[in-house]
Amino acid sequence: MVTLHDLAAQLLLHSLTSALVVEALIRRLPIADPSTRVRYRTLVLVLPVLLLPLAWAFPERLSVASWHRMLFFSPAWDDVQIAGVGLRTAGLAVAAVLGLALFARDLGREVHVWRRDHDAVRLGPRAPLDDENIPRAARTMAERAGTPVPLIYLVDTPHPVLSCHGVWRPRIAISRSLAAMLTPPQLETAIAHEVAHIARRDVLTHWLLLGLRAVQWFNPIAHLIARRLGQELEWRADDDAVRMTGSAVPLVKALVASARARGAEFLGLLGRGRIHAVEERCRRLLNPRPDEPLPAGHYAWTSAALVGLLWFVV
Repeated sequence: MVTLHDLAAQLLLHSLTSALVVEALIRRLPIADPSTRVRYRTLVLVLPVLLLPLAWAFPERLSVASWHRMLFFSPAWDDVQIAGVGLRTAGLAVAAVLGLALFARDLGREVHVWRRDHDAVRLGPRAPLDDENIPRAARTMAERAGTPVPLIYLVDTPHPVLSCHGVWRPRIAISRSLAAMLTPPQLETAIAHEVAHIARRDVLTHWLLLGLRAVQWFNPIAHLIARRLGQELEWRADDDAVRMTGSAVPLVKALVASARARGAEFLGLLGRGRIHAVEERCRRLLNPRPDEPLPAGHYAWTSAALVGLLWFVV
């Protein structure tokens, strides 16, 4: 009888195998285009979850005898005891603790940012749009991105808010303090970045990723991949903003100005990680890597190879 314990352990191993294969491809080919990297990392998140219920359609795939024939995975790992606990059971417990800690940490931050920005957007209509540069930039960038013009909320809050909201009714919230801090070119490119998120439907992608993480709450690999994927969504929006405005320098300056205004968020160990993320975005904007031509059908072949590897070997 195959248990949920068995299935969770298999999903973890499938995630690890997929992540190693995809990471090797991204670094070896190499793949510089954020859109392609997003597709590959999404594959790592989705494929193990899709294969797990598919296995129920093939009862022999769920038999212990079948698993014993596999190269990398076997319930026999529990025959190896560590302080009286099976190796697989101990590994699953450690992974679950790490996965839950990562998910809880990121979910807590998501809730904090959502509540802060939700309050800002709720107060938005009370603050008149006295700066014509903002709606003008939004109209121009929306036309260039080929997307409907989003609603703009200029909000009164001490926090440097600039974010897009709404899966079906896109809107951009920008704090009056941040708008006053940025020069017109910086403000234009910052709005272009948010318009790029709207054009790519990244708000919907963000919620879908959060759902995938909730399903795999015990899987630290999924949370780490999702974090990296989120950063590459920002890279993609950065690249789109540069294409719309024609220059990376104003966006870099806007990123630096926004980071300085959020000084308290960059304290401590977590703060150093955020500083590194901003620095990495600035470096790649100022020193873009040319995207190497990839083999035709590389994504389809990789997906098929991963399915075969996970189904017949892992």
